[in-house]
Amino acid sequence: MAAWPVYLTIGNLKAKVQQQQKRPSSLLIGFLPIRASGDSKAKIWHTALLIILEPIKHCVRDGRRLMQCADGQLRKCFPIIASFICDYKEQVIITGVKNAKKRPTRTHNWTQQQIRLQKTGLVLRTSEKWVHNVKNFAWSHLLVNIHETMMVDVLHQLLKEMVMHLLSWVKLLLKTDMPATRKRKDFAVGYLDLSEQDKLEERFRRVPPFTGLKRFTRFSKIMPVLAPLLAPKFPHVLDFCRALVDFILIAQYCSHDDTTLSYLDQALMRINVYKKGLRDIRRTDGNVKRRFDFLKFHVMSHYSDHVCKFGTTDGYDTAHFEANHKFMLKAFYKRTNKRETFQEQLLWHNKRRIKALAMKDILMASLHTERRKDFTDLLNKDSIQATNTQPTRDPLELSLYSTIKQTDKRQGEARQWCKARDLAKLIDLPEFIPALAVFIREQYWAAGNKLPTSRDKYLREQDPSWVEGWDVSTHGSLTCWVRDGHNPSNMDRLVKEIVRCKPNWQNIPGHWRRNYVWVQKHENEADKYSASSIKGKRIGQLQVIVTGKGINKTTGMLELQPWHKSTTTNPRTLGAIRFYDMTAILRSVHVVPDDGNGYYVNNYADWDTYNTVYDDTFLEAM
Repeated sequence: MAAWPVYLTIGNLKAKVQQQQKRPSSLLIGFLPIRASGDSKAKIWHTALLIILEPIKHCVRDGRRLMQCADGQLRKCFPIIASFICDYKEQVIITGVKNAKKRPTRTHNWTQQQIRLQKTGLVLRTSEKWVHNVKNFAWSHLLVNIHETMMVDVLHQLLKEMVMHLLSWVKLLLKTDMPATRKRKDFAVGYLDLSEQDKLEERFRRVPPFTGLKRFTRFSKIMPVLAPLLAPKFPHVLDFCRALVDFILIAQYCSHDDTTLSYLDQALMRINVYKKGLRDIRRTDGNVKRRFDFLKFHVMSHYSDHVCKFGTTDGYDTAHFEANHKFMLKAFYKRTNKRETFQEQLLWHNKRRIKALAMKDILMASLHTERRKDFTDLLNKDSIQATNTQPTRDPLELSLYSTIKQTDKRQGEARQWCKARDLAKLIDLPEFIPALAVFIREQYWAAGNKLPTSRDKYLREQDPSWVEGWDVSTHGSLTCWVRDGHNPSNMDRLVKEIVRCKPNWQNIPGHWRRNYVWVQKHENEADKYSASSIKGKRIGQLQVIVTGKGINKTTGMLELQPWHKSTTTNPRTLGAIRFYDMTAILRSVHVVPDDGNGYYVNNYADWDTYNTVYDDTFLEAM
């Protein structure tokens, strides 16, 4: 018999603890059978929940249950049902209402009175106030209003619904207003000749890889892909896309205050203002006012209130419990006999697992007391001091990728060395030698406390051939540091990030993985060539890692232009190819090409970039 699992967790556990699968943060307490539909299904579910949660009901009523807490103290516990985390269909069945939109009058007394009115025939079944004539299990629990325990759900309501709706609306808009281009049999169709819908698919394929993002599927790719397609003809649709993505990212913050909640409300206001750009393609029953009157759109108005009442959304997101299916059900289902009693066998296996994990913590606690104390002291610091950017892995053996002869390993060193001129041929960079000469010259000046002028800083060497015989060593990656934003008590805590620049990526001959990075070009101040919000930073693409001796008001993203190529035969200054010290490289950046020769910086790639690159006056943009 098919059944849905029921998990139980403690509401005041930290979200970080609830997300751990190797610790007993959730318990499998029962199953809900899936057989009938309608009122009969609701009756079966409420009867099963009444039996499953019977022990909790008695504990709340008498309040005499003494429980030993983690600190060794005995306390009276009143386990109250604080929240139900489930999808929309399950919310309707559990609450017994016809429509799950929240109304301030919905209580247990209101529901029971409504059922009595329906029996007299005063309320029609077509009315929105209609409720199912089912005895709700929550009526026997004290201090519980089942309507108030229904939680918002980022996974099913925002990521799986609103993002998918947005993509379908945009595709329909491009298909309706920009019909497809007919292909000629005699001529190949280029990118500019494609239809707008085909351009959308092509732009998703052109998105470069980025650490931590899955290509072509993550919602954070939406903005840099849609921006060049919608900006010219559908500015309001682009504003709607930006507002929705802003709302989704801010809703997932691990820490909130009045300022961030105002950002959330402002994003919701922009969604309501700019949704008019999509009203013509919304399928309705003829009522213009109901074009966006569906639950997953309406529920966004409750997110701010839920955060104030229940905390951040990462504490009650169904994504945690979806992962429990793997560890608590699928892992143990193979050990059952697959007969009618397999549910009891799953419960037994989970009970055994929980006891084993709890015993492991008890036995290992005394062995790691000092280590945990030191680790706690480290986390309680205001910030973690990270080392500068440095090479991550062993040097690359260039002989594996080309016919370059490498010099012997120097005594006491593990580096693989080669000549600078040979490396320049391998990576096919004509400006490699001149840029290396200028970089070495700057290092000599810095060692002698000489400050170069702005004119001399990138002035070419008249004869850079003196560096061609230098021994250099190449690396495939760097270790940078980035704020992860996962620790609410310390939002500036830094974690490692790997930036790659390596040939033959994924075993494809000749294919280089070259990440884009932020480079601190100026000291914490903007220059006349860059936007004030990036504070003297520049964006560049790694070409080789060697050891040796501004923001758009519409899209909300930085726009980049490729470096101007000089047509001078013997230029006096360096072009786009330049060397930077590793300490100037801050972290990786996700860059997406537009329709022309420019690029967009994906502000929505991760938490750190989203909270670093933004317009200071975005709240006044309306």
